[in-house]
Amino acid sequence: MSPPNMTEMIDGLNSLGYYTARTHFCLTGIKTAAPLDVIEKWISDWNEGK
Repeated sequence: MSPPNMTEMIDGLNSLGYYTARTHFCLTGIKTAAPLDVIEKWISDWNEGK
């Protein structure tokens, strides 16, 4: 499973209604209100759509 582009992931989770943004201390980190199962499903769906 490949990791998504950070901007795509942030936009995707935001479009589902979960606040998501980059962290200030890690270039590949995000902060989000989305539960882990939603994040995992979004990444899985993103990989299937590639």
